[in-house]
Amino acid sequence: MRQEPFYRLLIIITCLFASSGCAHVRHAVPENLVGKAVVVGMPDIRYYEGKPDSFSMMRQSLEDSFKDEGKSDYLVDGIKTYPALIIGGGVSNSAYGIGLLEGWSKEGSRPVFKIVTGYSSGSILAIGTFAGKDYEDRIANLFTSISSKDVLKSRGIFSVLFGDSVNSSAPLLKKINDFVDEDLMAKIAQEHRKGRRLYVGTTDFDAQGFVIWDMGALASKGGPDAL
Repeated sequence: MRQEPFYRLLIIITCLFASSGCAHVRHAVPENLVGKAVVVGMPDIRYYEGKPDSFSMMRQSLEDSFKDEGKSDYLVDGIKTYPALIIGGGVSNSAYGIGLLEGWSKEGSRPVFKIVTGYSSGSILAIGTFAGKDYEDRIANLFTSISSKDVLKSRGIFSVLFGDSVNSSAPLLKKINDFVDEDLMAKIAQEHRKGRRLYVGTTDFDAQGFVIWDMGALASKGGPDAL
């Protein structure tokens, strides 16, 4: 008789863990299409590392950028010189990068970058830097005033059993949505048409590889889907 409560508890725990496996259904890309699937209506905005088709698209994007730039753009002593900016990840590193860029601007020798790239938190800084000083100042304010409550919130103890994570990134999503609007997209598209390029790096866990997004090409699509 003493063992009966124990067995009841064991049955309840077993049922909870069994049901937790059904809590989150992930609709992954089918294995045979990983690295081949494209965003509907936007086949030229995403490049997969090591894929010949992606390499050709990215090369074409760069070739087009030289055609779109002005004849006097990037001239240094009569020679075309193309500055490129690569911004790494890590929130503290990105905050340091903002200070460096602002100091560089005040010093007066900071160029207009032909290509701007970034990954992780550096991708947010890259977008602001590419779009211009007004957006860069907003990014600086974001990185210097943000706290943990602006990034995530707890979903509660039962999320361990029934959720896909113990925390929600909804606060960070709201912060990004407040920054990424139609005006920003229009500015990125405008700079893209001048022959500049903005690339953001991400990791595709299904393809187990690196993916580059052509954010200028994406912004140039316009409309709510691009946003």
